[in-house]
Amino acid sequence: MNLRRRWGILLGAMVWGAALFGVAEAGVKVVLKNNSFENIVVAINYLAPNGRWITRGWWDVPSGKSVEPNVTSENTHFYFYAEGDNGGRWNGEDDAEGISRWVVDEKFDHYDDQKGNPAGSNGRQVSFFHAEAKNGVVEQKFSD
Repeated sequence: MNLRRRWGILLGAMVWGAALFGVAEAGVKVVLKNNSFENIVVAINYLAPNGRWITRGWWDVPSGKSVEPNVTSENTHFYFYAEGDNGGRWNGEDDAEGISRWVVDEKFDHYDDQKGNPAGSNGRQVSFFHAEAKNGVVEQKFSD
């Protein structure tokens, strides 16, 4: 059997296997876009691959820049909270779908079903606003 025929058979088997067993989805891509005049830090609440909701912070997003955080979720619902270095706040106080979660000053990961608050200083409960991914992407813009 020649090499070309072997590759054809192998490729056909791979296509058949993918069709039969399905291909894992890549998940939702998250992009944080800072259109404000402040440098910001962002916390995100989302459904992790283990089926538990998690709140994670902080991602630094300089003014005029975008960041793709290392967030993995198949769920399209996300919640965001951001603080600016000049006192700006992007929160869910006016969002009917907003949620309250605890944050601290240091980087943190805290599951919603975990007892207690995240470890760290200046623990505070803040309001996160809701955003929904479309076509596999949630591009969250923060503007003045």
